[in-house]
Amino acid sequence: MKIVQGVVGCMLLALASYTSAGLDEGMAAYEKGDYSTAMTEWRPLAEQGDVSAQFGLGYMYDEGKGVPVNAKEAAKWYRLAAEQGDADAQNILGNMYMTGRGLPENLTEAIKFHRLAAEQGNADSQAFMGQVHLQIEEYDKALVFLRKASEQGEEVAQVKLAAMYMIGKGVAKDETEALKWYLQAAEKQNVDAQFALGTLYATGEDVTRDYKESVKWLRLSAEQGHATGQYFLGNRYATGQGVPKNLTEAYAWFSVAVANGDEGAVKNRDRASKMLTDDERIKGQTLAKQYFEKYQPR
Repeated sequence: MKIVQGVVGCMLLALASYTSAGLDEGMAAYEKGDYSTAMTEWRPLAEQGDVSAQFGLGYMYDEGKGVPVNAKEAAKWYRLAAEQGDADAQNILGNMYMTGRGLPENLTEAIKFHRLAAEQGNADSQAFMGQVHLQIEEYDKALVFLRKASEQGEEVAQVKLAAMYMIGKGVAKDETEALKWYLQAAEKQNVDAQFALGTLYATGEDVTRDYKESVKWLRLSAEQGHATGQYFLGNRYATGQGVPKNLTEAYAWFSVAVANGDEGAVKNRDRASKMLTDDERIKGQTLAKQYFEKYQPR
């Protein structure tokens, strides 16, 4: 949780020391799990307009820290902080408008608050705004927001930015640049980036083809429940590209992909099944059951 130290606006110097002390005492209590004391310290400050205390109360109601979860009350305090320019509160309020949590769902208001937060450097809101501009095909604006968010390590933005470079949408096609951003997101366990790398290393034009690397990333995506990653991993086992050929493993991964909703894997599963002995098929079914239970979407 973010608590900004300091005094809001033009409060009197005499009040400033009291405000800081109240925030510090509230934070100390909060960190000890003494949420009742934290609420007692922060509420009067929040009612006097202290932006940090307002954010703190919003967070406590949002997360149910010492009080029942109350999204409407959280939104009330977040709004007060957001209207004073707190970027984190603006970001959260934008998300609440987007999902209809604690507030009526309102895309216009969501964009308004996310834009305010993005302009202050909030990476999550920058990623949001980048996707908004992508959807309406304003690629130049999307590129600006997505790059800013990506440079701050925001993984969704990194995946979207990589995709722009991968297909040359709004920017010159550059698989090397796409690889750079996919790798950064994949290292944060982003499943879409892992799957993209698994595909890129197998089919890329400018990236050196490396089936072992392809299998590595496909497996990571498959183990996070990515159905098409499971399907493609099955293909690697079926063809022996990057991994020893194993039709039983291929059948198992095809079966899991189908169970997780990838209809494209049906024909490959059935084709592999016909090539197995009865014992191999039973083993493949056992593996598929184990994989399905273990590797569900996260």
